[in-house]
Amino acid sequence: MFYAIDRYDDSFNLREDFKKYDFIISNRYVSASMIHQAGKIQDKKEREEFLDWLEELEYGIF
Repeated sequence: MFYAIDRYDDSFNLREDFKKYDFIISNRYVSASMIHQAGKIQDKKEREEFLDWLEELEYGIF
């Protein structure tokens, strides 16, 4: 959750940077968080539910 909030907070700075620069290099990938966190969940159904929740958080809410 903290990484998602951090990415959301930084997105405002990135929007301004996109106006000034031709390209931006970022190391804050949603997929990396998904893989890292989901790897800790043994139960397949629970893991899929978590990934659905995280995707909604990252792309739907934030």
